[in-house]
Amino acid sequence: MTPRTLHRNCCVHAYVGVAVPVFGFAMARGLGVLGGTWLIVSMVLTAVAAGVLGLLVLPAQNRAVEGRRGPPRRPPLRHRPAPPCSPAPSLCCGPRSPS
Repeated sequence: MTPRTLHRNCCVHAYVGVAVPVFGFAMARGLGVLGGTWLIVSMVLTAVAAGVLGLLVLPAQNRAVEGRRGPPRRPPLRHRPAPPCSPAPSLCCGPRSPS
């Protein structure tokens, strides 16, 4: 299996996996067990798994498929010169010497 195919399968799994909690809540409501500990624990674990998949696995796979390494690149910050000091003494400029 190629990395591109693996990434595509994981993306499809993520989208289809959204239906699991929806059907889970519908079945729990039908059974009258919405407050059950097992349901709460399973929903928390499902949310954690979705977070790991969406925040860690899919972005890392996307970078691997594109041939990049490391964390995502951020655009460089634009350099802005510091504003000039005012004639009055201030904290940012420090004390001014008498001229």
